[in-house]
Amino acid sequence: MSASRRSRDSSFCSSIRSFRLSQIPSKSRIHLVHSYKAKLSPGERQPQGLHSCKPPTMLFSLLISAFISLLVTSGVSAGNICAYNSRGCGGSYVCCNNIQAGYCCYWNNNQMGWSLQYTNMGSSHWWGGCYSENNCRTEATSVEATASSKCVSVPAGNECNSQWYSSKWAVAASRVEQVVDADCRLPDTMGFTWSNKIYNINVPQGQYTNLTNLLDAGDFHTLSIVAESQI
Repeated sequence: MSASRRSRDSSFCSSIRSFRLSQIPSKSRIHLVHSYKAKLSPGERQPQGLHSCKPPTMLFSLLISAFISLLVTSGVSAGNICAYNSRGCGGSYVCCNNIQAGYCCYWNNNQMGWSLQYTNMGSSHWWGGCYSENNCRTEATSVEATASSKCVSVPAGNECNSQWYSSKWAVAASRVEQVVDADCRLPDTMGFTWSNKIYNINVPQGQYTNLTNLLDAGDFHTLSIVAESQI
């Protein structure tokens, strides 16, 4: 082996040893591992670990390809999901902004969920699931789109099935695994119209239930004070 080849391999191994998988979010880490395994030739031996570095060109190419795939996936991993209290994405609403693919947005409210608005979706081709329970597990319907924004409503005459209670999204080509409780989150913003004026509230930590109770009670005066105090 030439001196330049040994130097390059040594540099490669040093870089690999300094890499820490723990620095990558769990979902992306799983994606990286599966991407790498999928690119191994049949019968090819998988390295026992990154620290047992063997730097042939093929291994280097596989790792670079998998890592690029990871970066692409991570770069398109957030979107906004809003639940409305009427069909057609109008009226009062609550939103989970910048929610990652595969994470469940649930609004824990009996008035919201008659329609859902997906906006700023981080993929040119995405899928959204609408669920009849808070945990994104019992799917009522789904939507697949290439537009960055999409509104979907509970069908008219479908009151017997009630509204939806949670939603998640994914890149259409890779429907993500079932969510766990740790991947569920409440909305971080809410909005309403009162006296011909649109109000938006950034929900303070731990205040979601209190604010949605005011919304359900129609106490827009109090809510407007909260909204204006955040301006």
